[in-house]
Amino acid sequence: MLQQNKYRPTRNTIKLKLDHLGLLISGEWAKNNQTRLINTRHVSVWVKALLKSVDHDETLQIIGRVSADVNSLLTHNIAHDAITVDRYYALDDEAQF
Repeated sequence: MLQQNKYRPTRNTIKLKLDHLGLLISGEWAKNNQTRLINTRHVSVWVKALLKSVDHDETLQIIGRVSADVNSLLTHNIAHDAITVDRYYALDDEAQF
């Protein structure tokens, strides 16, 4: 039996946080194009960042950053064009996306 590192998040913890994040995003993304605050480009950036986070063993950190950005978009605290790939990982890493 493999011993789990006490500092590594459990699969269940990640799943719960991603489920919550998905509900936040989908609730807004499903709205009419003229009124929604989350668009397809945002979702694409977040998917890329979350996938890359697995390689960097930073999944919980990136989930937290994306969640904060989703909340900031929904409360009008950041501009929609602030969500870019380099917000989560350096541009030189983008080639690996």
